[in-house]
This record gives sequence, structure tokens and C-alpha cells, in this order.
Amino acid sequence: MKEIIKHVDNICTLIFSFSDMDTYFIDDNFNTVINYSYNLLPISLQPHFAKPVDFVKNEHIDSKQMVSIITTTNKTNFISAKVHVNEKYIGNIILGPYLIDEPSLLMIEDVLFENKLSILLKTTLNQYYASLPLISPYKAKKLAEFLVFNINNLNLRSTKDISIETIEYKTDNQDCFIPYNPVASISMSVKDINTIYRLENRLIEAIEKSDKKEVERLTKEFLSIAKNIPDRLPQDVIRSRKNLSIVLNTLLRKAAEKGGLDSITLHSISERFAIEIEKATNIATLLKIINTMVQTYCSATRKYSLKDYTYTTRKIIEYIRSNLDQDLSLINIATSLNLSVSELSRQFKKETNISLVDYINIQRINEATYLLQNQKMLITDIAYMVGFNDGNYFTKVFKKVKGITPSKFRQKIG
Repeated sequence: MKEIIKHVDNICTLIFSFSDMDTYFIDDNFNTVINYSYNLLPISLQPHFAKPVDFVKNEHIDSKQMVSIITTTNKTNFISAKVHVNEKYIGNIILGPYLIDEPSLLMIEDVLFENKLSILLKTTLNQYYASLPLISPYKAKKLAEFLVFNINNLNLRSTKDISIETIEYKTDNQDCFIPYNPVASISMSVKDINTIYRLENRLIEAIEKSDKKEVERLTKEFLSIAKNIPDRLPQDVIRSRKNLSIVLNTLLRKAAEKGGLDSITLHSISERFAIEIEKATNIATLLKIINTMVQTYCSATRKYSLKDYTYTTRKIIEYIRSNLDQDLSLINIATSLNLSVSELSRQFKKETNISLVDYINIQRINEATYLLQNQKMLITDIAYMVGFNDGNYFTKVFKKVKGITPSKFRQKIG
């Protein structure tokens, strides 16, 4: 059996390298024997998404169907192929998840609604989908055929490992000795190095202050110089630039944190760009990502900064933003934050000049305006998703906040 598993592992390694998709082998006892994956499902989504082993459990082992393309209600797709040795079933090789459509806001909202998921999972879901490979139905079919072809040839494979020879070719250069000079070895001028660090510090300061005009000016200057930064990994230019982009993402996150941006928004932005950076395939795309990343941190700091509030009020706002679809009664909020109801209301109104109930309603209505762009969702369902249990009350609050009913708002943007 070990020899058979070794051959199956060879197939999985080949498919994983060829398809760039997570690849698993689940045996006939539903054990995950082989696992090549890098698309980790976020913990908050795990209760709502099927695992590869679930597909094997639901398959009819006696069926003559060799390979299946599985589409879930979460819009994720998998390729599952049965493995037989001497006509005996030993398990399934599964590829996925992957998407066949570019993830969009409407798609995310459909998934949330159809699967009755919390609206608070929207950002996490969007980030997760952004990390998945995008495969056309035609390519998925060809991958399925390629997988079956390799499985069918499992018994024909030689047990002898393939030997690959490595040849080093040396050019005929004259031996020479060049003494090491630390200054001469720097491929950038001292002036350029100082300029880069100066720009980084000023950019971080501008984001902390959410100074949009200064951020735009510094970003433009930074990007013009960044093109000429020498690569620390000359043999892998893209990897070198990705590393620099990741460092910048961290610096911007710390700057926005100093600017008062709450931890949930910070994590969301940082995670989004970490994924986009890794998915980039060329320098031009990375430069665009950097530009967008800088602007996003600045805008978020300006819009959501809690810097001017006391610790108590910051915790209240963070709690509300994290639980919009839950019961946000004053008693529940006060209990969760170990505050008295009177202290909660008084402190919040004193610092924000708005009542706690009005603030909660505004946040819910703002979320509802995004959902109303999805024409397939009923207004009553949208009300429920953002925390209103009464459709009529939702319409009343919506009109109070936006000056227009939800149905007329939808017609206006439609």
C-alpha cells in the first residue's frame, strides 16, 4: 500500500504544480492522506464551508462516474476523481477550491444571503475569494481529463524514481579579484537612499494625519523612485518587489493604527493587500497595488479614525461595527463591555453628539445601501441582514437617515 500511496503522491504533486490549485487525496476511510494546499480557509468561515472529505463521503463509491466537477452554494468549485488500483477503490483526488467567476460585491452578497451567513463575514469572504484561483469551465474540464489520464496510468508507472541530471555550465572568464568596498557595492546613491527613507517617514506621517493631498503627492513621488530601487533578490525580481510591498503594507498599517483606525478595519485592509500582493504577477501590477494601498489606508483613517475618542467610546464603536447584525440593545452592549446602561449612553452622547441608538441605525442603514444594489435581494431580507427584525421599522429608519424610502433608493441607483 505504501508503494501505491507513493504513486498517488506523485500524481498529486504533478497536478498541484501544474494547476496551482490545492490538491488532496482522501482514502476510502475518509482520511486526508495527502494535502498540498496554501489557500487556508479563515476560521470564521470554516463552519459554513464544506471540506474536501465531505465530497468523498457524499459520493457513491459504486458509481461508474470517474470524475466530477462540484459546485457548492458558496460559489466555490472542486474537481473530484476516484482512484482505483486493480479495480479496487482506494480514495479520491480532489482539486480546489476555485472560482469560475471574478468575485464581485453582488456575488458576495448573494452567497451571504443564500447561505444565511452573517453580513459581518462580507469582508472576510471577499478576501478569501480574492485568494482563490480563477478557472474557466473549459480549463476545469481539461484539468479533470488530465487528472483521470494520470490516474488511469497509475498501474503502468515504473516503481523506479526518475533521475534528473543537473549540469553546470561555466563560462571561460579570466580570474580576477575585486576588493570589497561597502560604499561602492551600494547600487543606489546615498542621496537616493536618504530620499526613500525620508519619503517613507513623511508618507507614514501623512497617513496618520489622514492628509489626502499630501498622501497623493508623496505617493506619486515615491512610486517614481521605487521603479529604480535595486532588487535584493536579482534572481527573482517579482519576489523581491513583493517583499518590499509587504514591508510597506506593515508600515502603513502601523501608521493608520497610530491615526486611530480600529483593529477590525486595520486587519481587513492589511489582509486584503497581503493577498493582492501575493497574487501579482508583474511589477506594473505591484506598483498599482501600492498606489491603491496607500490611498485606502489614508481614506479609512480619515473616515473611521477613533483617535479623538476615549478608550471607552472606542470600544463601544468597535463593538457596534463588529456586531451590526446582532441584538444591539443598550443592555447587551453594556453587559458585553462591563458598563452600566446609563454610563454607556451618557459617555457616548457626550463624545459623539449623537445618541447610541441613532448611531447604530446610521451604521445599519449605510450597510443596507450597499445591499440594495443587489436587485435580486428582497428589501425585507436586507433589513433582516443588517439587524432589523421589522421591515416597516427599517423603511421608517431608512427614510429618516437617507430622506428616501429603500424602494425609491433602489430605483434611483438602478
